[in-house]
Amino acid sequence: DKRLNTLRDEQEKMAHAWDARLLSLAKKSKAADDACFSKAVERTAEVEQLALKVYEEHELALRELRDATGSGLSDGSARTDALHACLGGLRADVQALRTSFDGYVDASGKQMAAMQAELKDLKVGFSSQVSSLEALRSFVESVEAKLSAQLDDRAQAAARQLDDAVARQLDRFT
Repeated sequence: DKRLNTLRDEQEKMAHAWDARLLSLAKKSKAADDACFSKAVERTAEVEQLALKVYEEHELALRELRDATGSGLSDGSARTDALHACLGGLRADVQALRTSFDGYVDASGKQMAAMQAELKDLKVGFSSQVSSLEALRSFVESVEAKLSAQLDDRAQAAARQLDDAVARQLDRFT
């Protein structure tokens, strides 16, 4: 009975250790996810700020160009096209970063779901081990009861034989 209790305690300790380890792993994964998310948000904000700054600088340059030169429309048009192309490139970069970020968020969600499924499987496995141990304990208790009954029967039979032998010896001497 003590061995079963010890075994069950060890199983529970092992289950708690696995739970703690998986929880630690989940926390580390979440911390890494949060750090990556934060870094992606910072980079997106930097790119957006850079895009806005470039856009404002280009808009200012365009206004100055339009005010200074009315006759150089073809030159101004070329610069405007170049600036718009540059802005288009920056917008594409921002969109690519957002797409990358969305992919990262999706991957993190899938990873978290996989970890939760694994935790659920471990819980089911540990539950089945506990039921197996309880079944084994019941079996050992029934075997112990049967052996105890057999030992009691043998002890009573031996006591009867001893009583009979003592009685015969007493009859012999009396």
